[in-house]
Amino acid sequence: MFSLAFDHLHDTPQIHETYNIIVMASSDKALSDAIRNAVRRMFMGPDRDNLTVNKIREQVETELHLHAGYLKQGSWKQESKSIVKTESVITLLLSCCLTYSLKLLSLFVGKASPTRGGW
Repeated sequence: MFSLAFDHLHDTPQIHETYNIIVMASSDKALSDAIRNAVRRMFMGPDRDNLTVNKIREQVETELHLHAGYLKQGSWKQESKSIVKTESVITLLLSCCLTYSLKLLSLFVGKASPTRGGW
């Protein structure tokens, strides 16, 4: 009886529109995150030389059970391309920073440790 009193609310356009916006916003974030994660995985893996926008799109479409070509349509075409390129640069920079930080750390630890009369 209680639920019947509010059943009419589910039929209002405002609630449907709000619900669709919320669902689209969360699914857009999930899709963007999946693209970023795919870039990081491929960049750090053995297939680094095969990292292309199309490979990432295909991988994400498969992982998320989207129809083939979904990320090549509409606003996702440019958005996915932008995310892949941006995330590739960020991952490269972070990878380089980490690599050189570890090299510097090994130099300091190797040459100037307290046990070797350093510091």
